[in-house]
Order: sequence, then C-alpha cells, then structure tokens
Amino acid sequence: MTDEGESVDKNDNACSFQHDRDADDKGGNSSSSDKEAAVLPVIELPSGPQKRMCDHLKELKWDFQPASAIDATVKDIEYYPFTNKSSLKEGVASSFSDLFDTFCRVGGLSCEFVVRIAANSNDHYHAQIKTELGQNRFHNLQWKDISTEEMYQFLGMLLKISLSPVDVGGYPAYFQPKNKELNTDFRSKKKTMVMLNSTGFAQKIMLMARFKQIRAAFHPKHKRVSDSGNKCYQLRAIINQLNAASISAFDPGPNLSFDKGGIACCSRVCPVRQCNKDKPDKYRVDFFVLADAKTYAVLHLDVYQGENALQVSVNEEAHGLTMTQRAVANAVLESGLHLKKRAGHKHITMDNRYQCPEVAVLLRERCRLYSIGTCREKRK
Repeated sequence: MTDEGESVDKNDNACSFQHDRDADDKGGNSSSSDKEAAVLPVIELPSGPQKRMCDHLKELKWDFQPASAIDATVKDIEYYPFTNKSSLKEGVASSFSDLFDTFCRVGGLSCEFVVRIAANSNDHYHAQIKTELGQNRFHNLQWKDISTEEMYQFLGMLLKISLSPVDVGGYPAYFQPKNKELNTDFRSKKKTMVMLNSTGFAQKIMLMARFKQIRAAFHPKHKRVSDSGNKCYQLRAIINQLNAASISAFDPGPNLSFDKGGIACCSRVCPVRQCNKDKPDKYRVDFFVLADAKTYAVLHLDVYQGENALQVSVNEEAHGLTMTQRAVANAVLESGLHLKKRAGHKHITMDNRYQCPEVAVLLRERCRLYSIGTCREKRK
C-alpha cells in the first residue's frame, strides 16, 4: 500500500483542461437565472451498453493551463446544481416500526439472508470442525445447530460490542455475571473496590461457550465459493446485500464523499488484511466507502483487495482503469448515480489518493458528477 508522490504543490492543483465533446452531449441549461432554473429539463441518459471508461480516456487530448480559482474560463456554462435533499425513498419509512425492522430493512440483514448465514455456518461445523474433533462437543458444550434467532442475537451482540468496547478482559468481560471487584491493597485481600455497572450484558442472552461455538463456526458463504478467485468471498454476500439495501432505501443529496476506511484485523489467515504502520490500527481490512456527506448514509461499500487482477465484482465499464480510478468509478456506477433521470449536477469530494484529472473528466462526462479534491503532481 504505497502512494505515488508525497509532495504536493498547491500551484499544481489549479488547472483547466480542454477536449472535444460530442455535439449532442448537452447535459444542462446554460442560463443561471432563477426563472429559467425552475423549468430545467429532466435528463434522459442513453440506454444500452456503454463503452469502457478506459477507452474514453484514450480519446481525450489534454491541454493543461495555469488557472486561478476566480478565473471565469474554468467555469462550465452547462452546470446547474442538484437541489433535492438527501432522504429515504418514498414508502421506506413506513416499512419499519422499530429498531429491529430498521436493522433488517435498511441494514440489509433480512430474515432470508440470516437464515442462509446460519445454514452455511452449520454446514461448516459438520464438515470441518466436527470431523476434526471426532465428537459433538465443542468448547465443553454439546453442539446444536444454530437457529435463525441465535444468529440474530449473535450479530446484535457483535454490533453492541463494537459500539461499546471494554478495554480489559476481552470477550469474557461482556459475560461478567456480577460487578467487577478490584483489590486496592496488595497486602490484604479484604480491601476491595466494586466497579458499578460493570456487569456484562451478554450473559443475559446466551452462554459464553455458545457464543464461542457460533463465532468459531460462523461462515457467511460456503467454502466452495473460494474457488471463484474472489479473495473476500466470505464478505461478498453481505457487502452486496448492504449495497442493494442502500440503493433501495436512500436518495442521496447533492454532496457526496469518497474515501477509504478500515477495521482492525490481526488474523494471519485473512486474505485481504493490509499493513500500514502509519495508521492507529497497524493491521486492518480496508474498505472503499461512498457516502452522503450530509447524513453519512453509506451508498456503496467495497473491500480493498489490492490490484485485483481478475477485477472481481467490478462494473464492466470500469474495467481497465488503474486501481484508484477503478475504485471511484465502480462505486459510482454500482450505486446507480449515473442512471438517475434527473436534472442538476452533484458533487463528490475525494482526497489526493483518488482525485486526478482523468477521474474528474470521467465523472463529469459519464456520470454528471463534479468532483473536488487536490491532485498529486507526481501521480503516474
């Protein structure tokens, strides 16, 4: 995980470009008056297969010129803003009545999906763990197949543990049957101090041995899927489920953001684990995240797999682009932002790891998205 070019000169980040545009590609209204803005047309994007973005880049002719922020020549006369606010789609709010329904509807963890996770986990236990143990006892507890209710409880416990971490004790701290006692005098065990409200919440839900059983057997996808060439095949189903739920539930506003975030992971067997000594968590799994800048709603999520030579789970139009360009283009195309029949342009903000003139042109010409960010002078 190395970046090309570390030094950034602010004078190199202001530029204008020129290239020939198709005569019939007029995406907006050149007038800026309020009267004319009220009757802006709805843009019908072309249907049918589109040529790859990498082919479009080869047709461009670049003519970079110095420009200042107030230079009128860099303004696009066809630009007009997208004015709708970010919100839930019509009918989504009435489809759930409590937090659990929200978790299933907007979070993507529907009953059918959780049933499949439980079934795959049970298959993994019987095919792998039980065969190695030679018995039906696991973590000193008789094994029974995981039910859908138990899987929901397990996922809810993991969510609460991630939101309210306990610094000492690991997982057993969440199964503490009573308040923790601290010895304040090493010479005498009689002087103790009780930590109020330190009782674990998880011990009311299931036994710690059962939690360890489910955690060890947890497998979202069957092992046969590992032969597909997808490094993160275990995560692919839940990522697709989350992205599908987001598309069906959210209408993003005019401002978006794209960046990479990570989750700490020290497992040596994780095929997509990354090492970055400059991050708070040295070992972690990184994700590309496209989100609404106002509500923080995640519109598209994908896992970082390195170069991903097979380009697994990448939109056909984004094939052939470099890794960072492909990540941005894939997030926009898969979230359907380029397909919406609407008037006005949205804005997407990125850092200098992803922003470059090629990405700016592709997003504007193909997806009607204006991008903001700094550009590296030494980017390849």
